Amino acid sequence: DGEGAGPLGGVKGMLYFNRWFFFSPRLRYETRSGKFLSPLPAEPVRDDTNAIVQLSQEAQVDATMATFTFDPLVGIEIARTGFYLCGGPSVSVLLNGSYDYTERITSPSRFTYVSTGTAEQSLVEGGTFQQYQQFAFDLRGGAGFVLRLGKFGLNPEVFYSFPLTSALASPDQLKQTGIVGTFSILYNLGE
Repeated sequence: DGEGAGPLGGVKGMLYFNRWFFFSPRLRYETRSGKFLSPLPAEPVRDDTNAIVQLSQEAQVDATMATFTFDPLVGIEIARTGFYLCGGPSVSVLLNGSYDYTERITSPSRFTYVSTGTAEQSLVEGGTFQQYQQFAFDLRGGAGFVLRLGKFGLNPEVFYSFPLTSALASPDQLKQTGIVGTFSILYNLGE
């Protein structure tokens, strides 16, 4: 389990079938970086008084991933107010996947790693995912608003992305759920 944030950029269109319904294809570059924490099994160790204590540790993976994503979404504008709902499938081409792996002692606090002299040690820097997939599939749905200003439109939107497939091949699994916020400037090519 983890969390992260990253920028995205791209292009989109909104092609109206009639006054209410539209098709909105989007192509964008997305960074899907994240920090993932996982507790490690406790280990019995001896402290400075030779007593046996349980050493608790956690692992942290800082992943860096990037995709080109295509979203062929359909939507409905609510009563020509500029507010709309839209959703549909999403396909992403996974461009790269690298990570750093760190372990950290969480308790007892008086313990440190011999190699670093601190409660944290980096074991992998710039590693690549061995099971990285080529494609990932999601479902996306959200809402937006178009403020029409002559031929231009200001367009904020918020989407929820639900993963259908993993970015890593079996038996590994890495699915990314996300909230995507965008702001677009649209140009009206015709009525």
